[in-house]
Amino acid sequence: MKGRAAGSGLRRVAGVLAVVASAVFSGQLSAGVVINEIYYKPADKTSPEEFVEIHNRNPTPVNLSGWRFTRGIDYTFPEGTMLEAGEHLVLAEHPATLQSVFSVAALGPYSGRLANDGERLVLRDRQDGVVDEVEYGGEFPWPVGSEDGGSIELIHPALDNDLGGSWRLSSAGAGQDGAPWEETVFIDLNDPKWRYKKGTSPPAGGAAWREFGYSENGDWKTGRTSIGYGDNDDQTLLADMRNNYSTVYLRHLFLVPDPDAVPALQLKLYVDDGCIVWINGEEVIRRHVADGAMAHDSTSGVADHERQWELIDLPDPGSLLEKGNNVIAIHVINATLGSSDLSIDAVLLVPPPPSAAPNPTPGKRNSVFATNAPPQIRKVATAP
Repeated sequence: MKGRAAGSGLRRVAGVLAVVASAVFSGQLSAGVVINEIYYKPADKTSPEEFVEIHNRNPTPVNLSGWRFTRGIDYTFPEGTMLEAGEHLVLAEHPATLQSVFSVAALGPYSGRLANDGERLVLRDRQDGVVDEVEYGGEFPWPVGSEDGGSIELIHPALDNDLGGSWRLSSAGAGQDGAPWEETVFIDLNDPKWRYKKGTSPPAGGAAWREFGYSENGDWKTGRTSIGYGDNDDQTLLADMRNNYSTVYLRHLFLVPDPDAVPALQLKLYVDDGCIVWINGEEVIRRHVADGAMAHDSTSGVADHERQWELIDLPDPGSLLEKGNNVIAIHVINATLGSSDLSIDAVLLVPPPPSAAPNPTPGKRNSVFATNAPPQIRKVATAP
């Protein structure tokens, strides 16, 4: 039996792949004021949350007086409506609901509803000229998945927004500026830069050891976590602790470039028996330790707690963190002076975005914003 030539029997691409280059400034450009985000299918079908967002990509303000949407929805912008350079403006089905759900002020209400299976939106200026128009769809090549409560967002305002490939479903876990955040580890597992002091005496200076500016004396040493004894898993061994001292003090500096850009903060804690944790001098959590002040020779005041990782969400990170240098301080406390073991390790991080429903970003930069977009395939023709 003869073999067939390589490639025979396969269908060959005989047409042209019309591809829009990934650089956003190639290809057809949208108008100066563009339709930038469309929220046509809220997860709660009983809540009037629909909106259309426009964006001014001009370097100068635009007077929207008398401009109007004439297809899909009907709305005329009031006299004196200005859209500043680079700003977003939201037009809502029900402005009060939008304010309640997204904490964003909007114009409206408009007449009509945004169709779930797609329709054409047309924005006209005062002279009735078409400024921008988008005919979105409810299926490929337009983004799908909006049933979970996501909007569709333009990847970049310079892209041709009448192409489905220029849009994406809004991302889950959008940060404060509308951009999705990334996991950031400030202090990692088994970090080698912890400073620790054995609890044979209190730290000099009283409670100042919990603050960033504290000056450590010779009692403080450097160690890798976990720190402890008795369970054969510690990186820094406290071989003299049992029956001699019941507590250990730890400090670790970390850098935060912009506290306002930290959307969430988590502490992963591995402790046996208990501990109290401070960030920049403020107590943020205590685990398996009785209430009240604890001295260098205290015991935890609770039953033995066997080590395990615990995940703790720290609320309002912006109020805890400082721009630049910060410090986390931990007082580790054993259940008894003669306890058979002690261990401590801690990880401090900005967690990854939650795997929740996609979040629209009205009035903000789109969560899917990118300066480079993937190629867009307009047409594929094949032949046998």
